[in-house]
Amino acid sequence: MAVTLQQIRHRSDTFFVPMNEVRSGPWSAGLQFLATEGLNGCTAVAVMSEYGAILAHIAPRTSTRTGDQDVRDLMAEVVCHFGMGRAAGLFPDATGIVLAAVHENEVALSDTVRVIKAVFERLGVPVRFGTYRVRGQGEMRARGETSIFIHGRSGMTPQTYVNDIGMH
Repeated sequence: MAVTLQQIRHRSDTFFVPMNEVRSGPWSAGLQFLATEGLNGCTAVAVMSEYGAILAHIAPRTSTRTGDQDVRDLMAEVVCHFGMGRAAGLFPDATGIVLAAVHENEVALSDTVRVIKAVFERLGVPVRFGTYRVRGQGEMRARGETSIFIHGRSGMTPQTYVNDIGMH
């Protein structure tokens, strides 16, 4: 069953990840959706399994860190969450996702994507790669656009949605 960001927005079992943060947890009655939105230029990173997930929303830069430092710091957090989750049995067979911005037909932050892919390689986690189009200033954005969410239940393969469309 396909779901949309709007449908999960106010559910008590949905957790939204703010920009420049990383969140994780086991799938449970209290956590069935892990989501982030407003990517428009940012990169999303996920690790997921049938037992739990990690989701990060990485900005191109912050007021206090360069883009390179920001991605390294947040990927270090992803690695920490992954290590704790693996020790707890959440990630025996995990899959990684990198969702990158495309601007003018090019991946907007190719260095960021390279760093992320290298981290996944070191962790031994296979990666699926997806993209979304960056909207220009003043360009209308449909509801749910520049978003990603993961729908999971313990023991079932999680489903990932980008801009409300299932990612295969």
